[in-house]
Amino acid sequence: MYELHWGLPVILYLFLGGLGAGAGAVSASVLLRNGATNDGPSADIARWGALIAPLPVMIGTGMIVFELGSFQAGDWFKWINLFTTINMSPMSIGSWVLGLFVLVSLAYAYTYLERDLQPDDPRHGLRRALAWLMVPLGIAVALYTGIMLGATPARPFWNTPALAILFTISALSTGVASILL
Repeated sequence: MYELHWGLPVILYLFLGGLGAGAGAVSASVLLRNGATNDGPSADIARWGALIAPLPVMIGTGMIVFELGSFQAGDWFKWINLFTTINMSPMSIGSWVLGLFVLVSLAYAYTYLERDLQPDDPRHGLRRALAWLMVPLGIAVALYTGIMLGATPARPFWNTPALAILFTISALSTGVASILL
């Protein structure tokens, strides 16, 4: 019987994807809860979370693309099929969610590049609008990793809805830890 072996790139993808998703969701929820102030601990949490969020997800997504193993001559862009074939598989939906998260988190981080914005700066409104998108996208990315592993019927302890909840809680906690470090 052939057993699928996932190497270090998949393990790092699961960790880094959860870390970035957790940092982004926590940052956006802190911003939405405490307002758009430019000072204080909540502003620092929101800022650092926004700046941290896109990088680990992009690195992890790059690692999972290389793990697909379709880099023989002529097949370098086979992974694009995940985006051109729309179906309801967890991996297809997850690739769309990851793509949206990266785009929105980059725009959200851009609004934090300048530390002190003037009160009439239009980036305040853009920051809040993007925060409303970041919370559900961050939670969706965190859920996706657990759902993808939970869809593996050959592993009885993985094939449970509790795995998605466990991955989401783990993603939020690693996101908070990355912001606090």
